[in-house]
Amino acid sequence: MKPAASRFWRARGSRDLHEQQHMDWLDDFVGAAARPTALASAAVMTVLACLNPLLLPADVRIPIEISAASAALFNAGLFLRLQSREVPSGWGHATVAAIGGSLLAATATYLYHLPDPRQTTTLMLLIVAGGGILASRRWLAGYLAAALAVFAVGALQAPSDPEWVHFGFALTFAFVIAVLFHEVRLRTLLRLCASLKELEQELAERARSDAALRRSEARFRQIFENAPVMMHSLDREGRVLAVNDRWLEETGWSRDEVIGRSLTNVVTPEYAEVLVREGLPRLWRNGEVRDAEVRMVRRDGSVFDVRIDAALMEAADGQRVSLTVLRNVSASKRAREERERLRQQLFEARKLESLGLLAGGIAHDFNNLLAAILGNAHLALDTLPADHAERASIVEIRAAAERGGLLTRQLLSYAGRAPAERTPVDLSEQVREVSALVQRSLPAKVALRFDLADSLPAVEVDPGQLQQVIMNLLRNAGDALGAAGGEIAVRTSMARLEREELAGLVAGAGLEPGVYVRLDIADDGCGMDAETRERLFDPFFTSKESGHGLGMPVALGVVRAHGGGIAVESAPGAGTTFHVYLPASSRAAVARRDEEPAALHGSGRILLADDEPAVRRVARRILERFGYEVLECEDGAAALEAARETGVRFAAALLDLRMPGGGVETARALRALDPELPILLQSGFDADGALARIGLDGPIAFIAKPFAPHELGESLHELIARGGRKPAD
Repeated sequence: MKPAASRFWRARGSRDLHEQQHMDWLDDFVGAAARPTALASAAVMTVLACLNPLLLPADVRIPIEISAASAALFNAGLFLRLQSREVPSGWGHATVAAIGGSLLAATATYLYHLPDPRQTTTLMLLIVAGGGILASRRWLAGYLAAALAVFAVGALQAPSDPEWVHFGFALTFAFVIAVLFHEVRLRTLLRLCASLKELEQELAERARSDAALRRSEARFRQIFENAPVMMHSLDREGRVLAVNDRWLEETGWSRDEVIGRSLTNVVTPEYAEVLVREGLPRLWRNGEVRDAEVRMVRRDGSVFDVRIDAALMEAADGQRVSLTVLRNVSASKRAREERERLRQQLFEARKLESLGLLAGGIAHDFNNLLAAILGNAHLALDTLPADHAERASIVEIRAAAERGGLLTRQLLSYAGRAPAERTPVDLSEQVREVSALVQRSLPAKVALRFDLADSLPAVEVDPGQLQQVIMNLLRNAGDALGAAGGEIAVRTSMARLEREELAGLVAGAGLEPGVYVRLDIADDGCGMDAETRERLFDPFFTSKESGHGLGMPVALGVVRAHGGGIAVESAPGAGTTFHVYLPASSRAAVARRDEEPAALHGSGRILLADDEPAVRRVARRILERFGYEVLECEDGAAALEAARETGVRFAAALLDLRMPGGGVETARALRALDPELPILLQSGFDADGALARIGLDGPIAFIAKPFAPHELGESLHELIARGGRKPAD
């Protein structure tokens, strides 16, 4: 029994604690019933006060009437009071108990003056049972104790009346009803209270969740609007739902112009097609799109490239929308393109350097061989009679040597190391001269149309090399037209180029902005595809069956060596246009003079230094044929020793640049012995570099190997005359 009692009291204490935790709420709940209870009590007492004169004897009527009226007035006053203000917190049970007390007081008056309990039994039972409205056990116990006291007052007036026994049983039953009603009602109220508490907590939690959601939405909106990157949101059909401020700044559009419209309205047509066909379906199928590239259109019509990262999210209304981050990559794309352009330029520069080293390495030895072959061929033809049987063979040898020399010069031209004698010339005049020569070699149905500007600034070039460029471009255009024929348009003009325009030229990197003279050669032939354009200027690349692949590389090398650049426009079936730009000169063009051939015979001693015996022998034979005496030396040291020992005043010195001891060093030492000595340098390449490195004034010139006898005679005759040492005829 003891453990059971302990569990009972623990349960009872737990229930009392549960009640105590909800007592404030229960008190307020009971207080809410005070107003209707007061109204009902006032009504009942008023009815009784009205019926008492008819039902009660005259000797007890007045005190009972006063008691009923007092209870009616008290409850009516309390009702009116509660109409204007609520029951104070914590006074609910006290208020209801006061109402019940007024009724019990009136009932006690009835019982005291009317000994017959049957006249008040019903009223008493209703009043006692009505105590069940109280939600507190303590208040209920007090109320029932007061009812028991009232019963005791009545019973003491007639203790022997048997009706009081029945009244006691009825009162006990009323007590039981009141307690049961109280317990049922209390438990119901407690469950309701718990439910209301749970509901209150749920509502509070929902309110907190809503507040957190609103704060989250506010933070998201703030992040969305103030993000340093472009952001937008799309619905399933690709319509724009929202854009942030950076999006509007980048594109120039306003919100009213884009919200609700398709995204395809602000991207270029080709990307709009890809977006509809691939981009949006992939986004809704996979839930995300990563690192996609799109080209957007600004309000002013300009375009820019963006990279897109998109993912699906659920909007506040439950619909799925896309959230897209866009990064403007135009600057980085331009930077990549610029790096690629610089990389390509570096590659071209290294390729050119490699080719230059290769060409320079072979040019000297190869041209020495060609000089010996070509010189001896010329000498043999000069001595053989016109009907000699071997003359035709020697002519073939001479022609092969000349073609070999041309091939070497072409390689050096591409590498920018070909010998050049620059002079200011009129580009339009050069075009006229070359076109007259090339016209005969073009297909019969090819027509040349000229638009040559007059009074153009001069360009400082080697005329022979410039004519080679013009010739190569015209022949290339003629080959593109073929036997079907067509038209080649040749135009000259002047152009002012900025750094950005120069950067777009082939070999245009590093050129200075300024005025350039422009040559355009356009044909309406077959055109070129992208691969051919990419390799157009590669040495030995050709799309022709009979070509050797040096025409375009030579043209590029010559233009590059003269400080210019080339642009090419071509597409399959749309023809090809070459634009050649050469820097304008401040010097006036030198008019071409048709002079009589100079007399090449002379006199005096020539100091000849070359490490190649075959070249020395052929050069000696040529010089002796022109009337000179020749002192041969195999290198620079031997030449200096001969000059010191002989003490002879030489008419000129012919020095090889690449011989042991160095042609430049030997020339300086000879000038120290004879400050006015005319010096003619010979080599297969690098004329400008050699003359610049030697740093000497006075008569000095350069002749490229291989050379014909008359070329050597003319160069030497002119040099000696320029130095004031005129040879005797």
